[in-house]
Amino acid sequence: MVQKVFQEAATFSNLDPATVYTFSIRTEKEGFKDSPPYIKEIQTAPSAVEFLNHSRNSNAVTVSWPSARSLLDGYIISISSEILMKEEILPSTKRTFSFNSLSPGTDFLISIIATKGLKRSHPTVLMVSTYPDPPSDLLILGQEEHTIYLSWKLPQGGFERFQISYYVTSRKEKLFKVIVYSNKAKVKNLTPAYL
Repeated sequence: MVQKVFQEAATFSNLDPATVYTFSIRTEKEGFKDSPPYIKEIQTAPSAVEFLNHSRNSNAVTVSWPSARSLLDGYIISISSEILMKEEILPSTKRTFSFNSLSPGTDFLISIIATKGLKRSHPTVLMVSTYPDPPSDLLILGQEEHTIYLSWKLPQGGFERFQISYYVTSRKEKLFKVIVYSNKAKVKNLTPAYL
């Protein structure tokens, strides 16, 4: 492919990713001999990972991705949050990776970059949150005729709120829900003497 340009830049489109091309540039002037060519080999960047799939629980995230559309040496995969930054270098044969020992209920940014030599693809990113851990050690702090006072141990990691669900055990007809933002709750308007 040959381009004649009149400025100090040229753009070549639709090149194959992760491929070495030989470029030659020379100056031309009407009525004069052309300059000797300046020759340079340039490698295009590898294709970016098309997408990331994921699965998660409260302390791990596993990501997977499809095969690359170009030849590559490997991947650089990273995970970050407000308190964590971790990066791993993976071979090109790898299609899945698990990040373990993560904090529950935390937002993470996962990024993967394909590499070929010194060239890197654009990053493919995924925002994902680990599930929050459940609260534990539910205690009844007090009871009145129509009210019960509850407390529980806060879970590790992040959380926004707690949902308390309850119903009259013998009836199982209507489920009641209460949202609270701390580890204590006052549940009112209960029917006395029901289990």
